[in-house]
Amino acid sequence: MGCGFRVDHYRELHIRAIDNVFHALDCNGTIKTHRGPLIDAIEAVKDGTGGTDYFRFRCFRNRNLHLEFKRLDLVAKLNAVAGGMRLRGQPNHKNANAG
Repeated sequence: MGCGFRVDHYRELHIRAIDNVFHALDCNGTIKTHRGPLIDAIEAVKDGTGGTDYFRFRCFRNRNLHLEFKRLDLVAKLNAVAGGMRLRGQPNHKNANAG
């Protein structure tokens, strides 16, 4: 068995994108390194378990990656932006003020 884990070239773009989104939501601009802290952290661990400021992760030999969000405030912010502020269980803000 080899040591450590590597991010597949075809998935690198997706992992960098989610890392960039969380940096932007936290008003930290975009990632500062070429590949980003999440990819750097994944490739630095030997046992497959690690984390960054925004994520905890676990890598598996079958090439799966499990991500856990550490900053639930940023997840809520992402849901608000991506959902157009109309999340399940919340009133539609445009119609709530209509009389």
